[in-house]
Amino acid sequence: MKSKKFSFSVAIAIVLSLGFVSTQTFAATQSGKARVNSKKSSNTRQKAPALAPVATAPSSSAPLDIRFAATVGVGIDDGNFGFGAGFRADLPVNLEQLRLRVGGETGIYRFSVTGGSFLVFPIAVTGQYVIEGTTLPFKPYVRAAIGIDIVSFSTDASASVTLPNGQVVSSSASSSSTEFHFVVSPGAMIPETQFFAELPLGAFAGGFLIMPTVGYQF
Repeated sequence: MKSKKFSFSVAIAIVLSLGFVSTQTFAATQSGKARVNSKKSSNTRQKAPALAPVATAPSSSAPLDIRFAATVGVGIDDGNFGFGAGFRADLPVNLEQLRLRVGGETGIYRFSVTGGSFLVFPIAVTGQYVIEGTTLPFKPYVRAAIGIDIVSFSTDASASVTLPNGQVVSSSASSSSTEFHFVVSPGAMIPETQFFAELPLGAFAGGFLIMPTVGYQF
């Protein structure tokens, strides 16, 4: 009788042990699946493509890159010696890969002629193209100006003079005229400074202008 009870107890213990082991195995399996699913979810999140950056329009409050410059020049206009000063302003224009600037200029120039003199007040619109990709130690550019020249001339008391436009002015006279203005100026910016130099060439005050010029940009 005791042997049967002992065998019965051992059987119950074995059944309970198997049940406990099965429960632990099932729990471990579920925990492993949970970890695998969590890892897959994490990998999915990591592999998700990043959102492309959204382009934003430039702020309308951004300041314009307006540049001002003052110039002085000495030269000749149809053989008449002269000098003067100018003032200009321009701003950039976005046109593909070209570095262009447009603006305007004015100034005052005085030329001497035999028996008198004349003053020139140019008013012109300008365009400037900066030449890129050179190995020069300075930054070259080409500038063009088109507009009008207001010419004011006067003569001495007993002289008559011929102006660059061919007009003959009698003695003791003063008058003015308007002439076509078209000047092309190859130039260069001096490295690491705001100074520049250029050589204006073209139609000016009724004659042909050649006037080496230096300036400062600010």
